[in-house]
Amino acid sequence: MTAVENDNTFIVFNCGRHERIGIRHRASQTLFLSGLIDPIYCSDPHYGKLHTALFLAIFEDLYERDRLTNSISAKTESRKRAADSLENELPSSKRAQPDPPAVLEPEDNQVVS
Repeated sequence: MTAVENDNTFIVFNCGRHERIGIRHRASQTLFLSGLIDPIYCSDPHYGKLHTALFLAIFEDLYERDRLTNSISAKTESRKRAADSLENELPSSKRAQPDPPAVLEPEDNQVVS
């Protein structure tokens, strides 16, 4: 299942006119499915409110996962050097451009043919 490969939490299964919402618990790798949702007859809550709540839950999950990854990466110190120091040490990958040929200007006492 691609949700596990991409580490997704929310999945919407759409089959024609009906939907099911799947919520995957990442720690236990368990998928919880909602009941069958019919958008035309969905009244408590209405279909729009249902999807608005789903998108808010997705944003909260995204925020929480980002906060966790940033706190984990802040705890572990990187042994890599900063990119600024690498730019000064490594030669440029661009090909060196030759200097333009020097143009000699005649002096006042020279004869130009």
